[in-house]
Amino acid sequence: MKQELTNYIIDHIFSNLGLTNPVRISLKQDIFRISPKIQYTTYSYEFGSDENAEADIYGAEITINNNKVKLLASQLVAVDKLHEEWYLLIKVSDQPTHGCSVITSDYQDKLFNGVMAFSLNKQWIPANAAAQASVLIGMELLSDAVGTWEKITDYKDLVKEIRSFVDYVDGVTDDGEDE
Repeated sequence: MKQELTNYIIDHIFSNLGLTNPVRISLKQDIFRISPKIQYTTYSYEFGSDENAEADIYGAEITINNNKVKLLASQLVAVDKLHEEWYLLIKVSDQPTHGCSVITSDYQDKLFNGVMAFSLNKQWIPANAAAQASVLIGMELLSDAVGTWEKITDYKDLVKEIRSFVDYVDGVTDDGEDE
């Protein structure tokens, strides 16, 4: 049940941001695309080997009540194109960075292998149900916020964190801890 709830929460957040469903203002619009791209390795079943790939990174920010909220997202597509992995970082001012990840697939109707965690002292820690609910509430409040999303400007540290989060998720899902 816990994994189903995590998947539902992530699906809701990603849908509101236009990452997995079309919305009026989507985080994955060209105006939010930043440099550099994220480098990753994916397994090719066709060739029986790992292949290097790269993916776009999208970033947006908004200031609400003197708090800067930054979002960074990337979509890593498997070389066989059978599934894709979405990664999202949420950073609010001096608070820990929260990360969400989920796998989507054309041949399955639902999201799976959702992971939520937060970063403390450069270590990713799995988010318990209360932390997941807090992120969901925060993102709901954000969707109702009055303000203008702008392309993220200061994102160097977040790009490092998204790479770290991708590695963390790979380790968690490979170990079967969050399945």
